[in-house]
Amino acid sequence: MISKENICLWKDINPNDSNDNKNICHKVWNHHKIKLNNIPLFYKKWYYKGLKYVWQLFDFRIKEHYSFNDIWSIRGINRNYFIRYKSLTLRIPRKIIDKLRNNEFNPN
Repeated sequence: MISKENICLWKDINPNDSNDNKNICHKVWNHHKIKLNNIPLFYKKWYYKGLKYVWQLFDFRIKEHYSFNDIWSIRGINRNYFIRYKSLTLRIPRKIIDKLRNNEFNPN
C-alpha cells in the first residue's frame, strides 16, 4: 500500500507529476499561507518528531484537527506548547481543511 508519506516524498522529488493526490502534500512548515506576523512558521523540534504535513494534524475519523492531547500522545510534543499548537491549527487555510474533511485527496 502506498503511504501518504511516500506520496509526499514523491511529490518533493517530482513536483511536476500530475498525480491526483498531490494536494495531500500541503506542508505545515514554511507554507505561504500558514504564517504568524507575516512570517511562515517552522518549529524545528516538531519537524524532527515527524510532523511535516497538514494531514498529520487531522483526525480523519472525526474530520477535525487532533486535540492537543492527541497530538502530544502521537508526536510527543511538549505539553507546554498548547498555545503554539492552537495557533498553528487556526492558521491552516479553510480550503485545505475542507479538502481533508471531504477526503478529496485521501490515497487509501
